[in-house]
Amino acid sequence: MKDAQSIPCPAPECSGTILFSPYELLEGTRFACTHCGAAIQLQDKESTQLVEASMNRFGQLKDGLDKVKKANSLS
Repeated sequence: MKDAQSIPCPAPECSGTILFSPYELLEGTRFACTHCGAAIQLQDKESTQLVEASMNRFGQLKDGLDKVKKANSLS
């Protein structure tokens, strides 16, 4: 899974983990807990747009930080 991330399972009394890819999440893929089977999935267009906008903004911030680091290393 490309760019895999994980979150703790939100189910009460579960200590499992949900592994997911943000990009696959945007495509509508469902990801389940490794322990109890509870799952996450984006269900509506509004949620998908919000996550996509957040990921794009994060990418912009990361690119800006990389440029600042590169500029400072050249000084």
